[in-house]
Amino acid sequence: MLLYNDAVDAEYLGRKLNHGVGTHFMWENRDIRYNVLRAVGYFKGKPAAEDVLVLDGLEKAPHFEALYRGSVIVPVAADRLNGTDLLKGAEGYTYLYRLNCGGDAYTDTYGQVWAQDNSRYSHSWAESFIHPSDSVQLLSPYQASQRTTNDPIHGTRDWELFQTFRFGRHKLNFRFPVPDGEYRVELYFTEPWHGTGGGVQTDCEGLRIFDVAVNDKVLLDDLDVWAEAGHDGACKKVVNAVVKGGVLKIDFPEVKAGQALICGIAIASAASVEPVANQGADDRNVSFSWAAQDKDVMEKTPKELLPEDKNARANVTYQAEDAMLKGKFIKKEVKKQTGVFFGKGEKSSITWNISTGLAQVYALRFKYMNATGKPMKVRMQFIDSKGVVLKEDHLTFAETPGKWRMLSTTTGTYINAGYYKVVLSAPDMEGLALDALDVQ
Repeated sequence: MLLYNDAVDAEYLGRKLNHGVGTHFMWENRDIRYNVLRAVGYFKGKPAAEDVLVLDGLEKAPHFEALYRGSVIVPVAADRLNGTDLLKGAEGYTYLYRLNCGGDAYTDTYGQVWAQDNSRYSHSWAESFIHPSDSVQLLSPYQASQRTTNDPIHGTRDWELFQTFRFGRHKLNFRFPVPDGEYRVELYFTEPWHGTGGGVQTDCEGLRIFDVAVNDKVLLDDLDVWAEAGHDGACKKVVNAVVKGGVLKIDFPEVKAGQALICGIAIASAASVEPVANQGADDRNVSFSWAAQDKDVMEKTPKELLPEDKNARANVTYQAEDAMLKGKFIKKEVKKQTGVFFGKGEKSSITWNISTGLAQVYALRFKYMNATGKPMKVRMQFIDSKGVVLKEDHLTFAETPGKWRMLSTTTGTYINAGYYKVVLSAPDMEGLALDALDVQ
């Protein structure tokens, strides 16, 4: 298995051999600079499997655009859609609705706005749990019916539309108020789970099969998204429906394998109708957003909930305000942390004097804030007591609007017990703040 920090065979991170069934490939102490990790598995000297991760908070990989061209090693059916107008509205139609299933409002590459999915249109099993005495919703109406993926999506540049989705069985449905008449219904799908990390022999056909009905009439029978588009492939289906009664309902009456899953819905008419105004608003919960739901997490597990770590290695924190500073700066408290905030000036730097014990590779973790609105490159030097530079590197501090974050690197090699300097410097560090250096 070969590991790269880019979308092509570049930024090589090392090679590992398979040591048998049940073992893992593990890379330690690698310098992850860019936002793509790509693993390529070889069998008898030929590439046979590939997996890609797109990471948050890191600089864009030099060859990121290659992800839009599909995989040469493990091509999928959706690759044939590259370069096509998959999402572009059909000519001669007025679009009443575009819904980003499981996601917030999104504007695609054609400038078309997809409304936020909320309980105004979508329904699932959890909304049935209401307290009988006061009609209070006991569960989130989206409980266990929405997920996201961070994987690249084959066949489109509009990944965001396909990276959020709703899933469920018989109670998952969408209801749209429309005038009676004939409608073009565009349905968008992907297969986010089956086939992850697979190779050329991977076959997931039959693992997810479901029907799609419009107003109780099955228009897609036994849909198998993996068979249509492959893993993480964009899949589009267009059906025509006649509405009588003022509501267009989409549901999944029969699920033969797995669960039904849908990423986007667009509804259009060839007749003269008005698009639905403010279609994404939910009067019952105007503050709701999927992005906020994703951020509502436990960022750090309390120590009392964790098992005792009998192999813990000492972590020493060196505060930035105690370090040697050059250039223009101020020391102030933000979010209960006192940090050093650099201003505009030349030859800014911060130097920590540290000491280490056992001969080890040490992790160096910088707690920082970058308010510039763009990544900032800073030179990092690790220097021994004799002034010899043991490691020199350029670190990229991603933008962090109003938050303290961590950036990690290592000493790069084993170092002995002793005294060392860690130096960060740049011609201009305006907008960068540092709170502490952790050494472990």
